[in-house]
Amino acid sequence: MLLRLQRYDYQIVYRPGKDMVLPDSLSRLPKHGSDKPIDLNVKVCFVQFSSSKLAELRGATASDDELMLLTSYIVNGFPEKQRDVPTEIRKYWPYRDELSIENGVVIKGEQLLIPSVLRSQYLETIHEGHHGITRCQARARSCVFWPGISRDIENMVTQCQASQPKEPLEPITPNVPSHPWHTLGIDLFTLDNRNYLIIADYHSKYPVVHQLGTDSTRKTIAHITSNTFALFGVPNTIISDNGGQFVGQAFQELLKSYGVTHITSSPLHPKSHGFIERMIRTVKAIIRKTPKDTDSAMLAFRTTPLGPQLPSPAETLFGRKLQTTLPAYNRLANNEKLSVYCMSGQEQSKSHYDEHSKELPELALNQPVFYQDVCRKTWSPGTVIGAGPEPRSYTIVCDDTGRTLRRNRVLLRPRRVSFTEPQPTAASLSGMPGDKTFPEPPPVLDTQASTPTPDPPDADGSNATPQAVRRSSRQPVKRLIEQI
Repeated sequence: MLLRLQRYDYQIVYRPGKDMVLPDSLSRLPKHGSDKPIDLNVKVCFVQFSSSKLAELRGATASDDELMLLTSYIVNGFPEKQRDVPTEIRKYWPYRDELSIENGVVIKGEQLLIPSVLRSQYLETIHEGHHGITRCQARARSCVFWPGISRDIENMVTQCQASQPKEPLEPITPNVPSHPWHTLGIDLFTLDNRNYLIIADYHSKYPVVHQLGTDSTRKTIAHITSNTFALFGVPNTIISDNGGQFVGQAFQELLKSYGVTHITSSPLHPKSHGFIERMIRTVKAIIRKTPKDTDSAMLAFRTTPLGPQLPSPAETLFGRKLQTTLPAYNRLANNEKLSVYCMSGQEQSKSHYDEHSKELPELALNQPVFYQDVCRKTWSPGTVIGAGPEPRSYTIVCDDTGRTLRRNRVLLRPRRVSFTEPQPTAASLSGMPGDKTFPEPPPVLDTQASTPTPDPPDADGSNATPQAVRRSSRQPVKRLIEQI
């Protein structure tokens, strides 16, 4: 009544009852009918429970001093002020109007109040389906309760290896070079039991594809890469995965001799090498559609404009239009204007992708984490011991095997550790001092990504270890020979 009247400005004036004709008349009307008692159909709704579980819950409630004290206040009534309630049951003060007792069990509304000795058991039962935090909390709210149950469920789900949530996508890192042939991506792929080497320019999107047959040794890859550098020039940076052909001695010596910076993608995370992976997908589609005339199809791809205001990959790279079966009119290209178009196109794609992404928080030194086994789709515990020089890359040590791995941030989840679990340090894990700055991690060869193999034997018989042929996990391939 008072709340409804607050929106009005009014003045209270006393008026005798004899002057208030209508209200006074209504209050003096005779009452009709009899004063017979009204029969009320009272039902007590109790949560369905087995007799054995109910007996266990009743016994645990009777042995819990806190709940027994709470029971006495429920029966006798709570005081008017919270400070008059004992400290140990003061946390139940907000729910005092919902508490009741039925068959020796304390009930809050429609929820059973679980004693402290049984809470861990009920937490495991709530999480037996390995659902997420929200679903487990919703399941608990329908039947059980104790103070802090939502926090306990959140801690349990966070520490569960099988219930790691899917992190949101991270924004795309801008990587458009300022001029053609500055940054290259290189990778191997297989189609129709044939191995291919692809080298693509990040600026012009120009692909160079070489068919390898069955010879995909490290020296072969290094030799073909050297020939490509001789034809198109030496790049500033080359990006590859952690395949044995790219981290081997032959390829590393080639890049060192030319002064090329080598960046490797995160193991088991193809998105960190997304440009070349997308280029492989495009080239595979071309080979499948034109198995008998792949060279002409690749020429058409290289000379097709990338967009309404963007020239073809060949024109961007060479500064002129290539001669094809179609007539072409050549004029000098405006490289400055072209760079603006390339950047605008990339920024537009980045903005669309970043609408559903956000930056993941950085991980700290000695922070406990879960790392994902991409093949098995399982999560295992580990500890961060360093940050790699590559973007969003961390070095971790496995808690169960002691191995050192390098993983992308998207494959790592922060892990909450209970107070009973010992906290590892960087010094105990890797022999490095546990200071606040990340130490330079040692080079890690991840056996889950690809295991490097020794170089093939030379003419003088050195390095006579058999050479393994690297097979990509992607679909096998058809013939494609680069015509220069």
